[in-house]
Amino acid sequence: MFVLATVSAYAGFIEVGAGVYNETPIIGFVLSPELKTDFIEGKFRFDFFASFSEGELSLLPFIYDNPVYFRFGIDDFSFEYHAPTVLKATFVPFKKSWNVRLGFMGGIWNGENVFFFTEKPVFLVLSNDDNYHIGLNFKVFDTGLELFVENEKPGVWLELGSLKVGVSNWIGLIFEHKKTVVRLLYDGEFKPGLALLEENGWIFVNSDYVEGSWKVGRFHAGGKIGKENWAFQISIEF
Repeated sequence: MFVLATVSAYAGFIEVGAGVYNETPIIGFVLSPELKTDFIEGKFRFDFFASFSEGELSLLPFIYDNPVYFRFGIDDFSFEYHAPTVLKATFVPFKKSWNVRLGFMGGIWNGENVFFFTEKPVFLVLSNDDNYHIGLNFKVFDTGLELFVENEKPGVWLELGSLKVGVSNWIGLIFEHKKTVVRLLYDGEFKPGLALLEENGWIFVNSDYVEGSWKVGRFHAGGKIGKENWAFQISIEF
């Protein structure tokens, strides 16, 4: 059996850049290809930087996690690396995750845990460490309403357009608009989350770090500030 895919567009560029990682100078390059065919559309970005320490050159791990996406020529089938797809289940942490979706169901992996979800006939989220969220959705006039049980605790989410407000043994707020996502939770500890993804860049914020990258013309500037380290880099396309 042969599969033929016509490449309708292939684009990408190489960047050369420099920066600072924990007060140590770094140099390197970035690969950022884009691919479009009859079956798949994809975009990803990889940073390869090395630091100078005591006169020696050492390769660094990826300084920060750039978003990745692949969309396929099948209805509602996507594979992305960014904010978690499921936000109403509060045991799903707001951290960079691999998300796969096919129609009304999908899965999430954040490097530590796996989550499965389905949106029909009920909203159900299960994790590999025995957490669960099960809810029923209703429409009351122009307000969406989800009554749920999460790990034996009942609660409710109210949906008003792009805004959701939830109450259980915690208080939560979710805002989603296009590629902007905000989730704020308080369960005795404040847990912020922000993900912004635009054509020219992205920003990601959670309880552990702030990171992002932005493009102006042919220049890219990005960085990360965490609890234990920080980095900044700037590069130019060739």
